[in-house]
Amino acid sequence: MNPVVWGRKLWKAWDIRAMVLLSLILQITLFICGNRRKSSVKTWIRFTIWVAYLMANWVVTTALGKLSDADVIIPSANYELRALWAPLLFLHLGGPDTITAYASEDNKLWLRHFLVALVQLGLAIYVLLLSWTTWLSFLAFPIFLAGFIKNGERVWALYSSAIAHISLSTTNHLEDDQENPHARKLILAHQSFAIFRPYIVNYISVADDHLKDSWKGFTWRFREPVLKQLLSRLLNEISSMDIVELFDVIKIELGFTFDMIYTKAVINYTKKGCILRLITLFCFLSVSLVFFSYNSINNVDFGITAVLLVMAVVVELYAIIVVLSSDWTML
Repeated sequence: MNPVVWGRKLWKAWDIRAMVLLSLILQITLFICGNRRKSSVKTWIRFTIWVAYLMANWVVTTALGKLSDADVIIPSANYELRALWAPLLFLHLGGPDTITAYASEDNKLWLRHFLVALVQLGLAIYVLLLSWTTWLSFLAFPIFLAGFIKNGERVWALYSSAIAHISLSTTNHLEDDQENPHARKLILAHQSFAIFRPYIVNYISVADDHLKDSWKGFTWRFREPVLKQLLSRLLNEISSMDIVELFDVIKIELGFTFDMIYTKAVINYTKKGCILRLITLFCFLSVSLVFFSYNSINNVDFGITAVLLVMAVVVELYAIIVVLSSDWTML
């Protein structure tokens, strides 16, 4: 057989499958390596994250476009399974919790991602309606809900990266944690981050646009004395620390800064974020339980769908563990 003809037939049979699996691999790569930039400057890590970050959205949009092709959606044993791939791909568009932006400038493109998410949501719904067959298609709704939450979190994280409010509620607990060195470092780092955050590059111009002639701008003048008092106490605490402790505080503070600019920390470590996390986990678990009880299909597409669902559950469970063990949760 002609190698060219054989290659075309192979690609025609596996193009969508390959793109769906590639999208999953990219999401796992970003989830595992997204936070590695915080503690590593190795070139291969940064290059891997950069490639995965640039390819992730492109692969999702291409795969959804291919799924919407009328020539692809034809009655077959794979018909109803591929209908579930559309909401799963839309879920991937929301990205993992460990990275929302590769560079700080990406946060300014939140509106573009919002519009892209809306378009891809419409395309995913179109694919679902086009391939609607049995009750198995109803499983797409919980996945759509989880995907909507994930994309909403990403858009909100991008939008809030420069103007999110940092609570100073840890101020009153400083005296209570003097006997716990790590807790003391966490509190000092969090307070330093809250005070000096407006001086991050590109922060002031964005914040001023949102605070100008607003209620927040009006109330900021009343918070200024509180910040001055907090800064005075903070400097007194820092002056009493040795050089090792001081560098530990700076390390934690830089970690907070990284999380706020490049991850979903602005929503993950809030009560709303915890509720949304439980909702998405429930969606994945319920869909997985129903799906694996459906034994009338046993082929490659069934295996791919099973891998997508299992990895969604595993990633969500691991993300919960990461949240519970983070410095943010210890505050």
